[in-house]
Amino acid sequence: MKIVNKANPELLPKWPEKFTLMYEVVGPSEASVQDQLEMVKRTAAAHRGSDFLLATDPVECKNLWMIRKACIWSTISEYSDKEAMITDACVPLSQLPAIMHHTRQAIDKSGLPCPILAHAGDGNFHVVIMFDPADPVEVQKARDLAFSMAREAIEMDGTCTGEHGIGVGKIPHLYKELGRGSTDVMERIKLSLDPRHVLNPGKVLWMDEVYKQNPPPDTTADTGTDTGGDFAGVTPLRPCRQEVPGCMSDTGPVLPLPVPAVATADARKS
Repeated sequence: MKIVNKANPELLPKWPEKFTLMYEVVGPSEASVQDQLEMVKRTAAAHRGSDFLLATDPVECKNLWMIRKACIWSTISEYSDKEAMITDACVPLSQLPAIMHHTRQAIDKSGLPCPILAHAGDGNFHVVIMFDPADPVEVQKARDLAFSMAREAIEMDGTCTGEHGIGVGKIPHLYKELGRGSTDVMERIKLSLDPRHVLNPGKVLWMDEVYKQNPPPDTTADTGTDTGGDFAGVTPLRPCRQEVPGCMSDTGPVLPLPVPAVATADARKS
């Protein structure tokens, strides 16, 4: 909250620089909402909460949520000499306090500036790891933090990512979390849909060895006709002549789709 206050001087009043938890309370009636609010207040007070602020006006609510939305950009602005590694994990709600506490301890030990943000209601939390990409020590600390977060989440019966996805960096965690049985099925689906390894290669799954063992079917360069495999006899899309702005050419055979009865002039060009 200190960083948010500093980076957003237009925000008034300034927020207490403490751990902050934001609730959005909804219900079928005003009485239901009031009951929930009273429960939130009691729970907060029982856990030494303070500075309870309530907003009911749409503009006030929007301003409150702007504080949450400004967190990442405020952090990047504060540490402009560093790079952000934004990572996330998700655990059962009963495990969220423990993993956030352990993560905070690891962050303090690393010495890196790393605000913690969360969708606390679904057990998903984010860490903005700020590090100097030119400093090998900081790079390794950032990687270690992200790695330990993901592995602890898996050990708590959670998942290595609740929102951001696997991408490249979390491929090892996916195999750890799901096991070879599930990832084998995923690899087979990927191979069936993308026999030439052209759809976002290198992401989510380790596919290099799979493609070595399953080379794509040969094609005839002149006609583009597939000569074997699961796509035998399927005519690929003809190359686009780029007559329609933004039209992309196809690089291989596709499953046949129904032809629309009516097509626009632009659609018929490509």
